[in-house]
Amino acid sequence: MTWLTLNFPALINRLLLDKRITRCILLGFGILTVIFGMCWWLIDNDQLSSWDPPGSDVQLQNRIDHVFPQRNHVVAFILESESGNVFDADVLRELYTNELILRKDYKEYLVDQYDFVNDRQIFGIFTIADAVHKTLKNTSSGRDIFSATDNEIKIAVKDVLGNDIGGELVNSMSSDLRLNKGSDGLEFWSTSAMTIFVSLDNELLGGGRATFSLSSDPEILQKETINRDIQEVLRGNQVEYSLWGLAIDTNLEALDEGQKSVPYVLFAVFLVTLVAAVSLRSVATFWIIGLGLLTLLIWLEGISNILLLKQSVTTDLIVPIAMVSLGVDFFIHSVSRYQEGKRRDLSSRRALSFAIIGISGALTLAMLSDGIAFLANLTSNIDAVVGFGFSAGVAVISSYIVMGWIMPLLLLEIEDSIQVRLWRTPTGLRQLNLKLVLNLFSYVERFLLNVSLKLVKTPVKVLICSTLMTFACVLISLNIQPEFDIKDFFSSDSDLVVGLDKLDENMNQDLLGEPIFILGEIDTQSEVWVDEIIQLKQNLQASQYLTKTNQGDLFLYLPSIDFIIDRHGENLHSVLEYREYSNGNNSSKTLLDYLYSNGVQIREGIYYFAPSQIQEILQPHPSDESRYQILLSVGALETREQSKVPIIKEQLEKIVEDSKTNIGLNIVGVTGSPFIRSATLAHTTGLMKISVPVAIGACLIVLLVWMRSFVFAAATVIPVAFAVFWILSFMVIAGLNVNFVTATIASVTIGVGIDFSIHITQRFRQELRLTEDQSSAMVNTIQGTGKALLGSALSSMIGFSVLLLAPMPIIASYGLLTSIMILIATLGALFMLPSILIVINGMKHRSPR
Repeated sequence: MTWLTLNFPALINRLLLDKRITRCILLGFGILTVIFGMCWWLIDNDQLSSWDPPGSDVQLQNRIDHVFPQRNHVVAFILESESGNVFDADVLRELYTNELILRKDYKEYLVDQYDFVNDRQIFGIFTIADAVHKTLKNTSSGRDIFSATDNEIKIAVKDVLGNDIGGELVNSMSSDLRLNKGSDGLEFWSTSAMTIFVSLDNELLGGGRATFSLSSDPEILQKETINRDIQEVLRGNQVEYSLWGLAIDTNLEALDEGQKSVPYVLFAVFLVTLVAAVSLRSVATFWIIGLGLLTLLIWLEGISNILLLKQSVTTDLIVPIAMVSLGVDFFIHSVSRYQEGKRRDLSSRRALSFAIIGISGALTLAMLSDGIAFLANLTSNIDAVVGFGFSAGVAVISSYIVMGWIMPLLLLEIEDSIQVRLWRTPTGLRQLNLKLVLNLFSYVERFLLNVSLKLVKTPVKVLICSTLMTFACVLISLNIQPEFDIKDFFSSDSDLVVGLDKLDENMNQDLLGEPIFILGEIDTQSEVWVDEIIQLKQNLQASQYLTKTNQGDLFLYLPSIDFIIDRHGENLHSVLEYREYSNGNNSSKTLLDYLYSNGVQIREGIYYFAPSQIQEILQPHPSDESRYQILLSVGALETREQSKVPIIKEQLEKIVEDSKTNIGLNIVGVTGSPFIRSATLAHTTGLMKISVPVAIGACLIVLLVWMRSFVFAAATVIPVAFAVFWILSFMVIAGLNVNFVTATIASVTIGVGIDFSIHITQRFRQELRLTEDQSSAMVNTIQGTGKALLGSALSSMIGFSVLLLAPMPIIASYGLLTSIMILIATLGALFMLPSILIVINGMKHRSPR
């Protein structure tokens, strides 16, 4: 180690002064890049990271998904009449016409069953249009929905809503449903919107339970493609009404909006590259940076495939953004030092040698600190966050090698070959009429650097103001809330978001419950388990957070086993079949065995409840033949408001606990998407509380070991720690909540911020070795490294601000956060850190070695 340290300058000189060695390095780098490119192309790595946290919620949901098959794949829509009344004859005719097309085109997928509960045939879909058509056909005139007059249709609507079928359909109507009296004295119903449900055979679609999480699973994408096709059929020409799906294509919409955002991302990278080239006053660096960033992408994807790192929205979006920012920063600092060497009239190779010897320590230390900051995410127990930490670590190392070392070397070879002086403004920029841009950029640089130089003259005041402002930011940041809303991820004018808006606008919120599952086990040797289930349902009915029917009863997405048993007892055919099956053994187990295998039949082959329906909520216990597993599915209200979810869960768990007798019914637990989502957000927020101090502490240790000075190491870290609270307080003020994506901003802030701070501290220490006057040392630091840091920061800020125009809100939000984060990190490194260094160096009363 000592030999390497003592001979490092000689080693760098030997490598860089010999053209054969530098060109061999570039050749080896090119070969390695080709290999990584082949790995990116050939290795099929479609593994997806899971956002599910460990815990009982996810385990219980996985158990339910594994044990209970989902019979139907249900696609939901909301229809809004152009005339303001869904019951207008033309609206019903257009809807029924489109339903006929749907039944013809998708007959192999649609569920065909007779609903004895409401006495109706359901072939995939049943709406008010079907009910009206059936009612008209049963009248003495024998007309149908197409031949009947408008008044006849109004009368049929009134008849439908007044019978049992209509009672079921009323729940699908908007909250403005009312009975009116026309000018002719006739009463008629009106409502502006209604929901429609289409049932498809889930097994034919590949099986599996419906999920609302982001995924690239081909089966899920195939289902969403069919959902969209059904939507287009039901829309038809949309003359009399408009129709939107209700969260039917979450993943396809993410892909579509992601593709629409690609031009904005590319333009952002282009601007980063362009502004970086302007800051370096060089046309050639524009192309070199572009090549370097492309190479970085190849390295990142190739290495990720080799290591089989899983994909997620954070690895696909945030890691490349961080990689671009860090890569450009490494490159600008290296080339800025190279330009300093050129200004000292050194030859190209000696100038690069001067740059590498001077900057290598800061670059290496920045790489180590950045890597540690990102790897602090490994403290998480969420698969996607751990994957983000690994992927970001790969990006940091790749940026260090490619942009900090190889690309400056490539610039050297270009300069030697075409004799371009990179430190002067080339004629190409003037030919492109960018003189005005250069002058503006120079003015901004001079202004900010002069501000930094003035502030450092009053370091104590700067530190007092910074501390007070940070204390205020700490108080503000305490109010940051975890929140997940689908509207935060998708464009406000997308069908996905518009459909949910229409649902909120038109439908009774008390009927819009998100599915919650209660898993229980029944002991068939007990005689009281049916009564216990009934009591549990009554207790659940008392909750204000659960969906109720119009009659005030507890709404269930799936029939409960006690209800199925009652229907079995009411049907003579089913009872007679059971007597023959049981052969006199009328135990609970025998009854459940019969229902599980045979269902509830009205007559031979005609089912009130088919076996597949019963198996959705009833399954044998895997290890105890006397026990059965049962499932209750209720609807939870207000789950879009994340702060309510823990309250809802606490109340339901209390109801379940109070309902436990463990005699005939053992309730295993309560779970569902809202609770898993809440747990994920809680873990993500908790990660910030753990990973941030871990990252800062680890960075402090690395800096301490490298710098061999606690005060300089602490001084470097302080602005970064402050910056974390600044960015979190900005999120609160801007109304941005913590979600799966924005939670990573703290790690990125530490990674970028520590990089900026290290360059300032290391340059200041180098200058102190050359002069004992700390004021002169700080002036040289700010005018040299400060200028390079400013160029790096401005290029990234301007570039990523373009993402604010992206159609996908999550990309736009992260573009804003990235730009503000870089601004905050720059202010800390350029305005605050110099004052800290001046104060601590004055306290030491001596220059460090």
